[in-house]
Amino acid sequence: MSVDIAERTRRNIVVFGGASGIGHAVVAALVADGARVTVFDRAEPSAPLGEVDYRRVDVRDSDDVRSGIDVMLTEQGRVDGMVYAVGVLDGYTTLEETTEELLDVVLDVNVKGAVRVAQALVPSMKAAGGGRMVFFSSIAGSVAGAGGLAYTTSKHAMNGIIKSLALELGPSGITVNAVAPGSVPGTNIKAGVAGQVNGPVQTERGMATVFGQTAEQLHPVGRLGTVDAIAPTVMHLLEPSSWFITGTTVTVDGGYTAR
Repeated sequence: MSVDIAERTRRNIVVFGGASGIGHAVVAALVADGARVTVFDRAEPSAPLGEVDYRRVDVRDSDDVRSGIDVMLTEQGRVDGMVYAVGVLDGYTTLEETTEELLDVVLDVNVKGAVRVAQALVPSMKAAGGGRMVFFSSIAGSVAGAGGLAYTTSKHAMNGIIKSLALELGPSGITVNAVAPGSVPGTNIKAGVAGQVNGPVQTERGMATVFGQTAEQLHPVGRLGTVDAIAPTVMHLLEPSSWFITGTTVTVDGGYTAR
């Protein structure tokens, strides 16, 4: 018999990549909301996580992922929602600079890691009657310039993953979505966008500058994002009430991709 997620008084949420950055902000929001949170990360927390269960896991290792999730499920019994906030950049490398090793690392973490986590978690979500899965894409998943070749490729792939999983898992009550952040201080995406400001860019009429704009002015809202500005969208997609949202990438970028 299916279990209505809305009937549960305290949700169990797992956050991969919750030790720092936007993932850390999502963890803080979940804890404040009363959720029971398990953080899986390869790195030690950059700041106190509060009352959460932290486990060291490397998403590049399928056995490590499955073992960590199995132990967590044995202790908690179920998972209501998952956030995959793990990701690595590529240093804004060009085609000539992209080595096979770099391509392997970026795709292994950003793409294959996401699939490994989904494979390990979905059976328990199906057994529980449904759940919420939220992955992290990027503005690099829809436009170029927010990463190099490998990173941009990986985020376009992420958008395909969530569409495919949404179709497959929808009948089981599992929604699958992605959040695509724009420029956020404290992340490498911000540095790359700032680098576009006064540098020459190729246009149909030749080389041109970006009109002397600051990084903030490249965003219609007139400012860069913050980790706390991204977390609410993730929180909404994890809610039981978001059952009609699936297979979509929600862009939270201050209007950057509207240019």
